Amino acid sequence: PKPPPRPVWPPPLPRRWESDWPSKVPLTPRWSHRWDKTATFPQKQIRILLAKGRKYRNLKEFKAATRIYREIIRLVPWHIEALRSLAQLYGWQKKFKMALQTYHDLLHQNPGDVEAIRGLGDLAFWQEKYHKAIFWFQLYLQQQPKDLQVWLNLARAARKEKRRKIAVEAYQKILKAQPKNIEARLYFSPKP
Repeated sequence: PKPPPRPVWPPPLPRRWESDWPSKVPLTPRWSHRWDKTATFPQKQIRILLAKGRKYRNLKEFKAATRIYREIIRLVPWHIEALRSLAQLYGWQKKFKMALQTYHDLLHQNPGDVEAIRGLGDLAFWQEKYHKAIFWFQLYLQQQPKDLQVWLNLARAARKEKRRKIAVEAYQKILKAQPKNIEARLYFSPKP
């Protein structure tokens, strides 16, 4: 009789996660080498497709841009810019589940990608999942502390979740950089 198969350790990472809970995203640089990164691919064709995708995205023709970015990913599955752009397009089209899966794939390929982390925060904010948005925005702001738009989104999410300490800190950061910011000034003005 044949001996039983030996277990593989570490077990292979799943391609997609079932849940969008932030703890499932690997934030350490461990990732599987699913594709041979030394394989040749048509660089000129990729550049042309990227230019077309940007053009369609700027013209707000999202379906055409999505089709082009998916073609790039078919040719080069690890193409970071195409994955990032595709996730943004899905978010703008309110295809949140597909955007979430694409951002998770992006983080799987490039752990710690700040744009993917911000994208996940924006997705959670748009879906009114403010506790997740707070998590992702705080993670993003650890690496990019000067992004005022994210500080503003963090403050808004914290207000919705009634987490005053986080909201106050965010509004203070905004007022330090932009003393005339109306929303932050209104937050600290005395209530009648």
